[in-house]
Amino acid sequence: MKKVAALIFLVSIVYPAASREAAGADLYAYYTRLDYRIPLSEIHMDVPFTNPEQIQAYREARKAPRFPSDAPRLKNPVLKIGTACGNFGGRFEGNVDNVCIYRKKLSRAEIANLAAGKVVERALAANYKFNQSLLDSAGGKPALPYEGAGFSSNSREGSHSLQLDGRSMWVQLPVESDTQNGFTWSAWIKTSGGGTVISHCNRSGPWHTLGKCLFVRGGKLEFDIGWIGNVKHPADIADGKWHHVAVTGGMIPRELDLYVDGKCSPGGSAITGKYADIVVHIDDSRRLVFGRETSYLPWLETTSGRYPFKQLTECKTDPMCLGSYVRIIKNEPDEVLIHWRHVPDPESIVTTETIHELITVTPQGRVVRRVKIGTQRLEDYQDPANVRVQTLQLTKTGVKELSLSQPKRSANPGGDVPGSAVRKKFPVPPAVWLKFDEGLRKRVNSEKYTTRDSLSGQVCTISGNKTLWKPGVSGTALAFDGYFSKVTLPKDKAPRVTDELTLEAWVVLGAYPWNDAGLVHQSAGEAITPEAYKHGYRDPYVYRPWKMRGYMLGIDPYGRPVFKVNGKQAGSGEVSHKETVKDKHVIPTYHWVHLAGVYGNGSISLYMNGKLIDQKASSGAIEASDRDVLIGLNGDAQRISDPVSHSDFAANNNLPIIYGIEGLIDEVKIYDRALSGEQIRASYSALRPPAELVDQACLGRRILPGDVTGKPADAFGASYKTLEYHEIWDNLWRTSPYRDIVVRFDALSANVVFWQGTNFGSGWVTEKNQWMSDQSAEIGGPHGCAEHMADKRGRFSHVRLIENTAARVVIHWRYPSIDVGYVFPAPDVWADEYYTIYPDGAGIRYVARAKGGWHDTQFLTQAGTTCLENLSLTALSVANMAGESADLRWEMPNRVPRNPIKDACIKVINFKSNWKVYAIYREGAEIEQWGRSEQSKHTPDPFAGPWNHWPVGLNPSDGRYAVSTDRVTHAAIGGGRRVGSFIMYGFTDKDVTSLIPLAKSWNRPAKLKSLNGCESSGYRQTERAYRLAAKGSSLSFVLDGSAETPIYNPCFVIENWTNEARSRLAVNGKELTPGKSFRQGITRNGDGTKTLVVWIELKSVSPVRFAFE
Repeated sequence: MKKVAALIFLVSIVYPAASREAAGADLYAYYTRLDYRIPLSEIHMDVPFTNPEQIQAYREARKAPRFPSDAPRLKNPVLKIGTACGNFGGRFEGNVDNVCIYRKKLSRAEIANLAAGKVVERALAANYKFNQSLLDSAGGKPALPYEGAGFSSNSREGSHSLQLDGRSMWVQLPVESDTQNGFTWSAWIKTSGGGTVISHCNRSGPWHTLGKCLFVRGGKLEFDIGWIGNVKHPADIADGKWHHVAVTGGMIPRELDLYVDGKCSPGGSAITGKYADIVVHIDDSRRLVFGRETSYLPWLETTSGRYPFKQLTECKTDPMCLGSYVRIIKNEPDEVLIHWRHVPDPESIVTTETIHELITVTPQGRVVRRVKIGTQRLEDYQDPANVRVQTLQLTKTGVKELSLSQPKRSANPGGDVPGSAVRKKFPVPPAVWLKFDEGLRKRVNSEKYTTRDSLSGQVCTISGNKTLWKPGVSGTALAFDGYFSKVTLPKDKAPRVTDELTLEAWVVLGAYPWNDAGLVHQSAGEAITPEAYKHGYRDPYVYRPWKMRGYMLGIDPYGRPVFKVNGKQAGSGEVSHKETVKDKHVIPTYHWVHLAGVYGNGSISLYMNGKLIDQKASSGAIEASDRDVLIGLNGDAQRISDPVSHSDFAANNNLPIIYGIEGLIDEVKIYDRALSGEQIRASYSALRPPAELVDQACLGRRILPGDVTGKPADAFGASYKTLEYHEIWDNLWRTSPYRDIVVRFDALSANVVFWQGTNFGSGWVTEKNQWMSDQSAEIGGPHGCAEHMADKRGRFSHVRLIENTAARVVIHWRYPSIDVGYVFPAPDVWADEYYTIYPDGAGIRYVARAKGGWHDTQFLTQAGTTCLENLSLTALSVANMAGESADLRWEMPNRVPRNPIKDACIKVINFKSNWKVYAIYREGAEIEQWGRSEQSKHTPDPFAGPWNHWPVGLNPSDGRYAVSTDRVTHAAIGGGRRVGSFIMYGFTDKDVTSLIPLAKSWNRPAKLKSLNGCESSGYRQTERAYRLAAKGSSLSFVLDGSAETPIYNPCFVIENWTNEARSRLAVNGKELTPGKSFRQGITRNGDGTKTLVVWIELKSVSPVRFAFE
């Protein structure tokens, strides 16, 4: 990291703080973008997505040599001008002048001097001016020309320069250049093409490890380190004009700086948003900085110097800030609260590996850091004593530690839960009986994560995030999360089965598994091969049961029970590409169901609730797998069923994952003999719950956390909170109390929700908890769609509340476009989106930087409901600003309507609710619909999808068709063309044509005129606001409203506001009373100035005069 000894009053772009009403106190925090360039080294993160053993293997592999064993190596390199290697860099075409080679990394000021034509003598190793001479003016050996390289009178200073033809000419510089340490290369170039300027590599042969090349490609200056990475400058220099170029640095890309005409590459701007860093202003001589330069580890800046905080946790540096971010939670004159989230290893995707620091700052410079480190067990993370607390005093001369307390474990016993009545009938004694009744009593710490075979007393480990006990069919049951939860009976303690076997279990399903999953099994199986795992519009997917070695009682992806022994099975069965599952034996979700599998006496049989549902002939000795007996989780990884991806890519886009049962399991029995049908019925009857409890299992429903009440909120505004979905899913994460953001309105009964379950993509939620969502920036990666949905483990996406006043809310959503293999297609695939939301329910989504398409109107359906229970077949109503409108109706099975309205830029999504969601596009956009070619065969609707790989799913798939209503799904109805980089969303309870004045006011804003006491920077469509700067304590202007440029609830953002109190406003000479029709707030800027934000509920087609004081 850079070392800065003196105070740096960071000259940067400064943005408002997340504050309600920042008063005149000295203590305040603000977002900014500091002068730090995140390294643009290439990123490749192909992290295993299955089990801890594979993750550990990956980590060990990272310690291996970074180059392939057969990669060409650096051998006796030479310094060259005009060429590198035959297969890299290209020959330079153009002129080269005044080449300087230094043995140190020059400073920015020194590079600026070189670009200004001045001489820098420090550490100069060679200087070739090429003024009709190959001599080194620094006293070294002359350069060696090859293939006719010569001079041209085309020089920037009227003399001569080196002329290269781009085909064969080049020059060798007999200079020892130690590029492993600090170095600088500088040259003047003129080209209309490109090619290598300077290189340090083998004299001949292919490009190799640790080669260095400064070259022009695609008009841009680049520097490449062989097999490690490269950096690029954004300036276009292939324009036939003279440019000064330079590279400074050391061994690795993050130490490199590229310069064009004295200006350093703004590396950070390519992948960093405008709210990247935070500064806490304490007083005029002290400020606390949270910057990317240190992965947000704070430092104190004073007039005496810079004083870093010490790291309180073991973690690797995160120079790319992949898993690190900071947020302003509280910003008041008496206290500032900063949330810093970081991770122990930026390249790990383990959900529990997170670190949350809550840092409180007071006006006196007292700082309290509370550090929570993610743990494998949720109970340990939630332990109030398991927190590290540091107290500091910030002075003008440094950081003084006052106290430091270390985290502890309370060793609290496991709590008990009220269970069902314990049944004590034993119709037939099994060999193993796991009752899971330990939840009925408190358990000492050593027994919190174990259960026992009730017959032998054998201890079985309970793995997963939390040992979650629930009332069972008898006593208590265990909850399983479908990804990590399992109970393990060691293989040497498993019953010895020969030619007979019976398995029993009671289960409640919260959702169907992603593919065949074991309730109880001792089995092994291989993932579906890429050749067998095909799906596409020309090569449809066929579900075939997973062939297992050993035995398994389980459930298939459609909710059908299955019993497998020796590669044969009862239940389930193949589903062809034209078939759907309509089996009456599909297990209903949220119901207690008894399953039993029997093998022996020449058959394999499957029972459900005491009834035989399938039986096939089968015999032979049972070939038990050499594995532990597992309950609730598979032992091997498998791909999901029903993928969307085309056949050539299906395997890459749907990676194998270990998954299991999502729900409750109770009363697991293993017999070393074959029970009769009568005995199975007796076992079922002995534990059958009362009829009224069968469908009232104590398992939380999957209700999207829209946080709606059906009524307007008490006040407009946004708040941080951690929303609850359902307990089993919530237990997967190690969160702060401030993970999500909810925006509420006091004028309508709807919310906007930014929730981790949707990877923080906005949810526009009606009063009936019906969600409109949208796409993100989407490109392609080696594992399919690279988009926000692919961050299954929640490592990178986050949201921050930037502005929160009575007048408006501004939210920043940041995410990378990665694929499900966690591969970054390029370093600059980060997107920053900004939502500016107003009290009337309208909000602007501004996608400031994104690659690929980013818009596709989608809606979510709650688990247990269908698309058509949420959305009308007349799914869209559209209109243009001329007043024409139409309703667009989809028809079964897959007819998608066309849009008959020319220049339509307004659409309403017709949810079955009072409040509907709308989208308004910029003028010239084109509304589109789609869905005919990508639909689930399992669901009764004509829309695109629905799919259930997202939201909330952890499966590494870029597309899976919903097979039922068991999970939350998303479906699409179309986006738009030529939408630019922003869209307006909002809520309406009226006809689509009622939005025309709003659309006009946004697309054709009324002009400002007759300005007094202020200057205008115009209307910003990206935030639906007029920007002004005050010259004094009062100002006025006129909005020139008309029928074509109407005024509709305008917002004014007035910088340099000097009044201490809130503003007084007169409209057409009449003073307004602050309230719901006149809302305002003040934000504090980094330079101490204030900005007034005013929103007015006002509609007019005539000019209106506004006067502020």
